[in-house]
Amino acid sequence: MKNLWEFFQDIFCTSVQRRKKRLEQVANSVADSSSAALITDRRGVIRYVNAAFCAQSGFSQAELLRTNAQTLLAQAFTPQTKTKLLKAFETGSTWQGELSITRKNGSPGWQEALLLPVFHQNEVEFFLAIGKDLSEYKASQAALQRRVEELALVNAISLAAASQLEIEALTNLVGRRLEEAFHVKSVFVALYDSQKQVITSPYWSIDHEKMEAPPLPYGQGLTSVVIQRREMLLIDHDFEQLAPQMGAKLIFAEVKGLPKTWLGVPVQVGQDVLGVISLQDYEREHAFSADDIRLLTTIAANFGIAIHNASLFHAAQEEIAHRKQDQDDLRRQTEQLAFFYQISKDISSNLELEEVLGSLLKKCRQILPLDVFYVALYDAKTQIIHHPLFFDKNKLKNIPARDLHATPGLSGEIIFNRKTLYLPDTQQPEIVQQYQIIHSGGEGSRSFVGVPMIAREQIIGVLSIQSYQPNRYTTEQIQLLEAIASQAAIAIENSQIYEKTRAEALARRQAQENLQETNQALQSQIHTIEAIQDELREQAIRDPLTSLYNRRYLNQSFSQKLKTAERKSTPLSVIMFDIDHFKSFNDAYGHLIGDQLLIELGKLLRQHTRSSDIACRYGGEEFLVLLPNTSLTIAARRAEEFRQKFAGLRLEADGKTISTTISLGVVAFPEHAQTPEGLIVQADQAMYSAKQAGRNRVFIWRA
Repeated sequence: MKNLWEFFQDIFCTSVQRRKKRLEQVANSVADSSSAALITDRRGVIRYVNAAFCAQSGFSQAELLRTNAQTLLAQAFTPQTKTKLLKAFETGSTWQGELSITRKNGSPGWQEALLLPVFHQNEVEFFLAIGKDLSEYKASQAALQRRVEELALVNAISLAAASQLEIEALTNLVGRRLEEAFHVKSVFVALYDSQKQVITSPYWSIDHEKMEAPPLPYGQGLTSVVIQRREMLLIDHDFEQLAPQMGAKLIFAEVKGLPKTWLGVPVQVGQDVLGVISLQDYEREHAFSADDIRLLTTIAANFGIAIHNASLFHAAQEEIAHRKQDQDDLRRQTEQLAFFYQISKDISSNLELEEVLGSLLKKCRQILPLDVFYVALYDAKTQIIHHPLFFDKNKLKNIPARDLHATPGLSGEIIFNRKTLYLPDTQQPEIVQQYQIIHSGGEGSRSFVGVPMIAREQIIGVLSIQSYQPNRYTTEQIQLLEAIASQAAIAIENSQIYEKTRAEALARRQAQENLQETNQALQSQIHTIEAIQDELREQAIRDPLTSLYNRRYLNQSFSQKLKTAERKSTPLSVIMFDIDHFKSFNDAYGHLIGDQLLIELGKLLRQHTRSSDIACRYGGEEFLVLLPNTSLTIAARRAEEFRQKFAGLRLEADGKTISTTISLGVVAFPEHAQTPEGLIVQADQAMYSAKQAGRNRVFIWRA
C-alpha cells in the first residue's frame, strides 16, 4: 500500500475529475492504515473511523460514529487552535497542527493532525482527518532528562567504586548509594562463590538498619534464581504466593513484614556471575519502572567490574602470601594488577575522550609488549569506524574513517562477531586467505590482537595491540587486554556523552573553581540537555539516510516560500524526480546498495543546490527540490544538470560497476499553479510524463 500521506496528496491535490473517482476509495484505503483516520461531514459529525484511530484513542467505532469530532476532541484544542479548525470547517480549507490528546483510559498523548476537505462538484462533501502519533517523540524529550540524571548517578558510583579495593567497604558504599537513589525500604547485595557454591550477604539493610544473614547454599532463595538465570527477576505482585514457589525462605517476614515488590539483577563480568543486587519495596506493588530496572542493571555492571578488580587484587595478595618461593612471578602479577587498577581509576575519573585514550595508551605500553596500538570507534547506524587514536612506531597517525559495509577488515570481523581475534602471524597463507587484512598504518604487523569494546550489550568499537614480531602474545596478555577493554568501553561511552559540552565546560572552569562538586555536575547536565535538544531539532527536519530535508520540513517551509515569491513577484520553481526502476535495482543488488545509491544522490543534491534551495527526500526513492527566485527555464536547466550528474554516478556491487538514471518533472509559480499542493501535483504529473516517454529525461508540465 502506498504511504498514507503520499496517497492523500495524490487524491486531494489532483484535478477535480480525478478526486471524484478516488473519493469512493477513501474509506477502504484508510481502513488498514497504521495512521489514525476519520471522516466527518461538513458539520463535523463523524461518519467513519479506521481501526488505527480506535486503537490510538481507546474508543470503539460504535462510540465514535455519529458523534461530533469537535466535541470529542474539545480538550485537545487551545482557543487559537480551535478557532483555526472551525474556520477550516466553515471555509472548506486545509488545516494542519499538533494536538495534545487524552485517550479514553485517561492517558495523555500527542498527535500531528491534517484536516483535508473532499470536494464533489466544487463543493465540500466531507472532511478527512489524518493523524500521526507523536507520543513517543514527546516522551523521548522527557526521557533525556532522566538519562542525564541516571548517568550522573552511575558515574558517581563508578568513581567511588574505582577507589575501593576492600570488598566490604565497596559493598557498603554501593548499598548506601542505592538506598539514596531508589528510596526503598530494603537493599540487598549478595556475592556468589561459584567454587564453594555459597552465597554471602555483605550488605543487607531494612529501614536503613544493617541486617545479618548467614551464608546461603546456592540453589535456595530468589538470589539463586537470579544467578541461575543470569537475568533480572521482578516479582511485582502476589509476592507472598509467588516467592515461595521460587524457593524464597521469607526470612524476617514475621518481624519486618513482606515486600510488595522484589527486584533482583545479576552482577556479572563477561559470563561470570559474581552476585546479585536486590531492591524491595514494602509499600507498593509494581513499584519499579523499566527505567529503574535499566538503571539498576547499569549500576550492577559497574559494580561487577569493581568487585572483579578488588577480587583480582586480593587474589594477588593471597598468592604472594602462599607462594614465597616464586617471588619474581608474583611480583610480575602484582605489577600487572596494580597497573590495571590504575588504568581503571584513571579512565573512570576522566570524561574527556582524548585524556581517556591517552591514559589507555600510556598504561598499556607499560604492561604489554606492543608496536601498534589503536582504538576504533563504531557507529552502528552508518557502519562507519574512525580511529581517534592510532599509535604506530612511536608516532600518532591520522587514519581515515572507513565504511565497514564496504571494507570490513579485521575490525569489522571483531565488531560483527563480537569476539576477540588473535592472529599469531598475519603473513601465514591460511590467515591471509581467511581474513581481509588492511594495513591502515602502513607496514603490516605480524602479531595482531583485537578485542571488542562492549557497553550495556552494545558494541562501541575495538581495542587492538600489535607487534612486528610473530607469535608475540600469551593467553594471559590477551585476557588482560580483554579486562582493560571492558573498563575502557564504559569510560569511552561516558566520555562520548560529555564530549559535546567540553568547550563550554572549559570556558566556565575558572568561574566554577569555588563551586561545590554537586553544582559542577548540575551545570554539565544542563549543557548536555541543551546539546541533545539541538541535535534532536536537526534530526527532526533531516532524513537520516540522505541528510536531506524531510517531508515534514518541506510542509513547514513551502507555503512561506510561496508567500514570499507572491509578495515580491518573483518566480519559484519545483523539480520532482525519482530513481528509474529503483525496485528492480534493489531486487538485483540488495537494499544496502540501494541505500548507498540514495546516499550518493543526497550528496549530489547537497553539492549542487544553493543555500536558499530546499532539497527534500519526499518519500522512498522520490525527491523534490524547491527553487526560490528561479524561472522555469533556469529550473529546467538545473534539472537537466541533476539528470546528467546522477547518470554519471558509479557504484561497485558484486565485483562490477553499476549505475542508473532518474526522471524529472519541472513546474513553476505562477505559470502552472498557485498553491504548494497544486505545484507538487503538476510536478508529479510532469515526472510521470517523463517516465511514459522512456525515462532518463526532463519534462516541463503542460496542461
